[in-house]
Amino acid sequence: MMTFNDKINWLKKYYPYKLSRAWYEENPVRTCAIYRREYHKWYQGQIDRITDEVRAKNAEKTEALVKRSLELFGKKISQLTPEQRRVMFTEALALARCQ
Repeated sequence: MMTFNDKINWLKKYYPYKLSRAWYEENPVRTCAIYRREYHKWYQGQIDRITDEVRAKNAEKTEALVKRSLELFGKKISQLTPEQRRVMFTEALALARCQ
């Protein structure tokens, strides 16, 4: 749980309007409401950024698997037999451990 002073410090760092400490201390209820709203926006932005990064990495991995499947078997992953899929994913796991 953040103290009131921690909230003020966070707002001074991240809130787009640069207001004085006295302005924040003048009305603690208003300050807490602003903090709650702004922190939620900031936190959601962080989550969105991280999610986008993870999606991009997963897309790269998927693309690499599709390319490797075409190289090894000349087929899309969806057309591979269970044994061929096992070979593909065993190879992918071995590569992931090396990195």
